[in-house]
Amino acid sequence: MTSGGQLVLMFTAHDPESGQDALMVSRSDDDGRAWSEAKVVYGSSQGRPQAIDTLTRVRPGRLLAPLLDGSNLRMLASDDDGRTWQVSNIDVKGLEDATPYGPLVELQGQLLMPVFGILGGGDQQAPCSGIYRSRDGGKTWGDFTVIDCDRKEGSINFGPTAVHAGTDGQLLALITADEFIYRSLSTDGGKTWSRPDQRLLARHAALASVGSVLACVNQTKAGGMIRIQFSENMFDSWRCDRMLDQGLKGEYCSAVALDDDRVLLVHDRGSFPPGQRGTRAATGIEIAMMQRNPACPQVPRIIPPEKRDRLVRCRAMILLYWDGPFRRVAAGE
Repeated sequence: MTSGGQLVLMFTAHDPESGQDALMVSRSDDDGRAWSEAKVVYGSSQGRPQAIDTLTRVRPGRLLAPLLDGSNLRMLASDDDGRTWQVSNIDVKGLEDATPYGPLVELQGQLLMPVFGILGGGDQQAPCSGIYRSRDGGKTWGDFTVIDCDRKEGSINFGPTAVHAGTDGQLLALITADEFIYRSLSTDGGKTWSRPDQRLLARHAALASVGSVLACVNQTKAGGMIRIQFSENMFDSWRCDRMLDQGLKGEYCSAVALDDDRVLLVHDRGSFPPGQRGTRAATGIEIAMMQRNPACPQVPRIIPPEKRDRLVRCRAMILLYWDGPFRRVAAGE
């Protein structure tokens, strides 16, 4: 979201003018109801450029989006809320095929870039998740730190990693490994991380703070159906584990809180055929929104363990689609 309240969406699509895949930007002035015609901001002759949910506002007017172009890391930067862009190379070491994933994380005057790729050489290679660090506002990057890597057995394929900074400075990482999402925590600014533990039967997490609650949007490996969970404790536990709608399917998701009651969900269609639900922002890109149900009683912040499993928080949210007037498609009133 820009300093003026506009939504900016970045995605990869085919550019008919050049005949190549390119990174494009579309904008919305009405909270995602309608989107402008997509504009090419970065073209490539090396294949399909990827900026998977990486677009980040680091200060008013300043947007950054790390991307993978072939085997090269690059940074797209804008100082006018995404109307014009400059591109620069990112020269880093530590990880082969380093692919940025998710927004940059601001922590104690530094920027952290979540990545995944291949660690090591020869027979010791292993899929790995980690972070690069910038101390100059994103101009230069380095100081690679491993979050999770199964270098001993090589049986866990750690991949796309979403990182979130809590209000107390603690870092949360949700890492996709095959069909599971693992969780790691850091209490020292990302220098060391806890041992990963399985949290969700899902993949490709996207995180957004919605008031005091952290939302995790993801999708199932088998059917590609978009799901969402809510947590107040960095995913020690979570509530409202629900599938949005059988018609909402994709490979990757993005989420942004519009305010303390609404979260906007963006997803591609991946290999799934076009759906009939949600708002079409561009070919293969769809939008949906969840909104807190004002008629629902507030959930207490501290839930006794004996009641936690019986509490159903799904009633606190209703799912809305931009389809002319809002159309409620989920129970919860």
